[in-house]
Amino acid sequence: MVLYLGRHILMFRLLVRSLSFLFLLCLPVQAVKITSTRVAYLDIEKVFSSIEVVSLSRQRIQEMIEEVKQEIQSGELAVDSLKNRLEAQRDMLSEEEVDDLCQMIDSHESSLKDIMEQGREELLCKEEELTLDIMKDIYEAVSQLTETEGYSLVLEKKSLLYSQDSVENITERIIAIINEKYK
Repeated sequence: MVLYLGRHILMFRLLVRSLSFLFLLCLPVQAVKITSTRVAYLDIEKVFSSIEVVSLSRQRIQEMIEEVKQEIQSGELAVDSLKNRLEAQRDMLSEEEVDDLCQMIDSHESSLKDIMEQGREELLCKEEELTLDIMKDIYEAVSQLTETEGYSLVLEKKSLLYSQDSVENITERIIAIINEKYK
């Protein structure tokens, strides 16, 4: 009984794979039907790496990272100073003073953790905000180009399985439109 069910499962998997393969073979045929309209593709990764506003945004994010690093370094120096003071003067300090110094060290270390977490969250939010703004700009540029040039379908380059020469690459034109917007 188990062998019998196993064979059916194996046959079912083979059937699904075969149908999937047939579907993929039919895709170019469907694409030929679409070519009667204007179709283009866009390389989003290239757009992100080529538009000027992205490099400016990366510079801003890098500056924020440096500010957080400096704040953390100064906090670490303060903690190290307190630890050195505690080690050097432990024998001369009362138990209450040692406890006070330990609490100050813990407080500074806790503040450092908060600064790191807050900085990380701010950077993630800023990066997400910039990415969304850039994606909005890309969408607007594509919409503008499709309106003026009459494209009825624009695909992302990675989603293309097959294309004929009639499918146009509009990546450079999108980059130009977005860079012009920020001049």
